[in-house]
Amino acid sequence: MAVRFIRQSALFAVVVALLVAELLVLLMTPRSGLITPLPVDAAHWFTPAQLSRAASFNGLQLWLGIAALLVKAVVLTLIVLRAPARLRGPYRHPIIVSGLVGAAISITVVLALIPLSALMRQRSIDYGLTTSSWAEWGWDLARGAGIAAVIAATATIIAVALIRRMPRRWWVPASALIVLGGVLITFAGPLVID
Repeated sequence: MAVRFIRQSALFAVVVALLVAELLVLLMTPRSGLITPLPVDAAHWFTPAQLSRAASFNGLQLWLGIAALLVKAVVLTLIVLRAPARLRGPYRHPIIVSGLVGAAISITVVLALIPLSALMRQRSIDYGLTTSSWAEWGWDLARGAGIAAVIAATATIIAVALIRRMPRRWWVPASALIVLGGVLITFAGPLVID
């Protein structure tokens, strides 16, 4: 009964978050003063060979991106369906364990994507779009995985703490935190990344 209630609460929280996001998009979309873009003919700026090369690159790259999404979905599904029994056991510090599990899941997804990421990068090298070395790529991948693991651990710790503290209404502060997190990432991203 409790698991069903938690699932229904989670579904309700997701639906409410999506509805609020859509409402904000509708409210914040300008109604007037939009600038109509001028039509641009790519053939005016690029040769047919360059346009063909771009189409060739984008076509397979799109399918590799879709394959990456499928790999993520499969890995996450397998983790959920085949979670080791020892993860369900009682712990002295379940909130800390949940953070470690969140970080481990994040790193597992990154590791599963390395072959596709390397293939996409090799194609970028072949098309002259990437000039960094493989060592630099590996360092970027490791840093990104580390940042993602910290974010996943933090989010998991907060989620489990909220669920333990407020089993029936955890989704209310969780929704607010998700919106706040989106705002922080939107405004802090350019400062931190650029």
